[in-house]
Amino acid sequence: MEKSPERPANDPVLSLVSMARKAGSVKCGTFLTEEAVRSKKARLVVFAEDMSLREAKDLKALCERNNIPFIIRGTKETLGNSTGKGLTACVAVTDENLSSGILKKI
Repeated sequence: MEKSPERPANDPVLSLVSMARKAGSVKCGTFLTEEAVRSKKARLVVFAEDMSLREAKDLKALCERNNIPFIIRGTKETLGNSTGKGLTACVAVTDENLSSGILKKI
């Protein structure tokens, strides 16, 4: 039997990412996440476990240079389900309160 995809409601972090998306406080995908980090609008970056190692390495280094925390949570599929965007390698949360709430859940 095939494993069903994890729903955001099963993971408090992904639930808060979903809430942030509904509030318009998420940038989805590598390009938009990188842009949010460079412009210092990102308050937290969430990486999918199965994101490309090269992209993850580069984006983690960029986050560290800009003092933006990051976490690794879920797969591209589960992260995408929480944002409603399909497969998603990473997201940037731009709201301070929501990012703080996510960090408290880990």
